[in-house]
Amino acid sequence: MRALSRVPVVVGVVLMGAVIVAGWPRLAAAEDMQLQLTYGVYTSGLRALDVAADIDLVDGQYETRITAETTGLVAWFVDWRLEAESGGLIDGDKLQPAFHKTANERRDTQRWVEVSYGADGPVEVRSEPAVAEENRPPVPEDMQVGTVDPISALVGALVGTVRGQQCPAPMAVFDGRRRYDLVGKALPDRMFRGSSRAPYVGEAVGCEIEVTRLAGFKDSEESNRDVLTSTILVWLADVAGDGVLLPVRLELRSKRGLILVHLAGVRDAHGEVPIGAS
Repeated sequence: MRALSRVPVVVGVVLMGAVIVAGWPRLAAAEDMQLQLTYGVYTSGLRALDVAADIDLVDGQYETRITAETTGLVAWFVDWRLEAESGGLIDGDKLQPAFHKTANERRDTQRWVEVSYGADGPVEVRSEPAVAEENRPPVPEDMQVGTVDPISALVGALVGTVRGQQCPAPMAVFDGRRRYDLVGKALPDRMFRGSSRAPYVGEAVGCEIEVTRLAGFKDSEESNRDVLTSTILVWLADVAGDGVLLPVRLELRSKRGLILVHLAGVRDAHGEVPIGAS
C-alpha cells in the first residue's frame, strides 16, 4: 500500500503537465479550460484505487484538485483516502506555483503537508508529522529554491514541449518532505485496442519518466523500490479530438511489481466525452 499511496501524486504530475502543455495554445489565446478526469489504478489484476482530478485553467491561473481512495477488495483491508490541491499563476511562458496541499487518512492516522511559494523563490513548509519527528533528513533550503510541487511539476517544460518535444525537460520537484528530479525521454507511439478496464481505443504517444532521488529520503525509503524509484511510462492521446493530449495509460514498474493506471472517464465544459478512437 505504501507504493500505491504515491500513485495519485505521480498521476497528478503527469495529468497537470500533460493537460497544460497540450492546452498551452488555448491559454496563450486567453481561452479557459475545465476538465474532470477519472482513473482506475490496478495491481495484481485488482482495481485498488479510484483517482479523480479536477483541472481548472482560468484567467491565467491554474488549480488542480486530486482525490484518491481504495476501492473494491482492497478497501476491505485498507481504508485509505488522499486529497491534494495545487495552484498558481501562468504568465506568458512562466509558471509561478502559489501553494500545494496534500493530506491522507488511513484508519485513525492522518498526515498532511502544506507548501507555500513566495514570489521570489522561497518555500515555506508546514506538515504533520513534522520532518524532525519522522527522523527524516531535512532538505537543504538551497535545494528547495526553484522547485515546483509534484502536481505542477511538468508545467515548467511548456516552451520546449510546445516546440515539438514529446517529453518535458528535466524538472526539480519538492513535495514538502522529499526532493527529486524528473527526466523524460520519448517512446514509440502505441496503438490501444481497448477493454473493460482500459476503454481508450486508438494511437497514443509515449514518454518514459525517470525519477532521481536527491534528498529528504529515509534509509528505509532509499532501499524500498516504490513508485518514486519506479520506471514510469505514460501514453497520451487526443481523446476528445480537440488537440488536448490526455494521459490514457500509465505503467509504474518496480521490484514490487507492475501498477497500471487507465483513463476511465473525461468530462469537459460541454459534458461527458466518449473515450474511443481519436
